[in-house]
Amino acid sequence: MAHWRLMRVLYEIKNQHQEEIEMENIQVITTFAGWCTVVNLGIYLFTALALMGFRGPIKTIHSKISAVPSEKLDELYFNYLGNFKMAIIILNIAPYAALKLM
Repeated sequence: MAHWRLMRVLYEIKNQHQEEIEMENIQVITTFAGWCTVVNLGIYLFTALALMGFRGPIKTIHSKISAVPSEKLDELYFNYLGNFKMAIIILNIAPYAALKLM
């Protein structure tokens, strides 16, 4: 009978340890998602400010490299920033918020 009690205690200790490991993993993933969000928002902000402040030189470089007319580049920049913002929201902010609510 003592053998079964010992097995039960060991099983409970194992489950408790497993729950602690899972919580640590969730915390690590949450921290990682938070830093990914910060880095991506920084890149987005840098890109948006660069396009606002240096639009002329950037358009010249991009039109020469890609052979896209300069008039079309404003639309492409706007689409790029919109898609990047949606990717940040869907792939960074939403998972981070879900993990923080857990």
